[in-house]
Amino acid sequence: MYFPAVLISGPAGIGKTAVIQAICRALDIDYGFYDFSSASSSWGLCGQDSGWNGSHIGLVLKKLLYGTCANPVIHLDELDKGLINHNLDPYLALHTLLERPQMRQYCDAYAQNLPVDASYVSFFATANNIQAISRVILSRFRVIELQPPSPKQMRRIVLNMYRSKLKEEGVEQVFKADLNESVIDFLAKKTPRETGLIIARAIAAASAQKPTSGELHELQLDHLSECQAQDTHGRKMGFLW
Repeated sequence: MYFPAVLISGPAGIGKTAVIQAICRALDIDYGFYDFSSASSSWGLCGQDSGWNGSHIGLVLKKLLYGTCANPVIHLDELDKGLINHNLDPYLALHTLLERPQMRQYCDAYAQNLPVDASYVSFFATANNIQAISRVILSRFRVIELQPPSPKQMRRIVLNMYRSKLKEEGVEQVFKADLNESVIDFLAKKTPRETGLIIARAIAAASAQKPTSGELHELQLDHLSECQAQDTHGRKMGFLW
């Protein structure tokens, strides 16, 4: 299966990365993450010439060599924040990577004599501001704008994220599967990213309290760290050596 290059744009923290990861899980294909905000060259994607000290293969070839399928998805995160200087440009590699005919004989810079068929590698990108991306690069993507979830959608997202976190931590047998309305009301006003962080802390806080005999743990408002006053009086942290 192959996807033409897709760019998902939208505000920070609304779940753009989660969408891409969910697609990969549903299709049971490899997922590779590449952070453009810290990239100043194409080496991480396409490798570095073997003549350089510390050179290595890039993410594309690494996924094909060591992954479980020939059609992985490479996620180009924060595509609008690449660092360009007068010597290096992290966007140059995309002129080749996003052209499928050229990917049929793809050569990593480290393994220049090893052409591989990378034409089934799919590229998904995410960005907050597509205006910061050059037209030449933007024209190679199908752009999908992701809107923030509505209040009704967010209530469903909160419950799904809570249940997923219980399963991830292996505690679904000792926690109630549902949340009370006050907790959902509070979390529904947050972004999906904020909700995930708060739920993780809340589960930890609830786990520290022993429930009534024969009952399961249940998240309450006082388990949500942002609902609690941060009393630091008399609490200090230091180091001994």
